[in-house]
Amino acid sequence: MYAKLGLGWGNSPLGFLALVMCALPWVFWRFGERVRMGVWRGRVGGCWGDAGGEWG
Repeated sequence: MYAKLGLGWGNSPLGFLALVMCALPWVFWRFGERVRMGVWRGRVGGCWGDAGGEWG
């Protein structure tokens, strides 16, 4: 990556990735409950044990 882009532009993708990851705590704070109670688990009761399967 550095051989083709040089030091300045070679570090840019790493910097852009770091900027994106700075927003992740806010995303988890804002949408965390929705992710935890997602549709795929909400249909079986919202908990692994509620399905009555091998996890219960």
